[in-house]
Amino acid sequence: MFHNPELHPRDSGHRKAASPETPTRSETPPGVAAATHFTYEFWDRMLGINLNGVINGIQTFMPRMLERGDGGHIVNTASGSGLVAEGGSVMYSTSKFAVVGLSESLRRELEPNRIGVSVLCRGPVGTSILANSRITQPDARNAEEAKIWEAVTERVIAQLALGVAPDEVGEMVLAAVKANRLYILTDRVMEKFIEARTKSLLEALPPAR
Repeated sequence: MFHNPELHPRDSGHRKAASPETPTRSETPPGVAAATHFTYEFWDRMLGINLNGVINGIQTFMPRMLERGDGGHIVNTASGSGLVAEGGSVMYSTSKFAVVGLSESLRRELEPNRIGVSVLCRGPVGTSILANSRITQPDARNAEEAKIWEAVTERVIAQLALGVAPDEVGEMVLAAVKANRLYILTDRVMEKFIEARTKSLLEALPPAR
């Protein structure tokens, strides 16, 4: 799931350990580095989990679906931050935008094989994902960082607790699979941001000839 740093021809001078535990905003979850603290290792970790994890699932199941020849459906998990870069960190949004683009293009290519593809662009969901993810993160370098992450973790856990129930999300996913819908959104939190982004994209088009 993770890249081997030795495979990257990078200047070792750029691989100095920064502090991936430095939050930028209250909603920044543990494991998401501020832009001023990027490292190759942290990019590899974030993309290894959020993007390569999805790719691993596709490479594991898609060939079996194709070989069986009976169609099927693939559901990839992204985020609302994969639709608009609002509220997510640079690394998080980068990885989730990639999952959305992967899903959109994969859906088009697999359609002749009767294999559908959906992408779950979820908002807050009431799970213990934050606590579980934190277990795998590097330890804080000092007591101050530990305090920062404890406060961040508590805030984000409180936000997630107000989110959609996991079983409800499961029903949304099942309904989308049955209807062969591409996008699955769990709430309307990103509505105004999606509208604004779409408006900006349309306005950026050159005049029609």
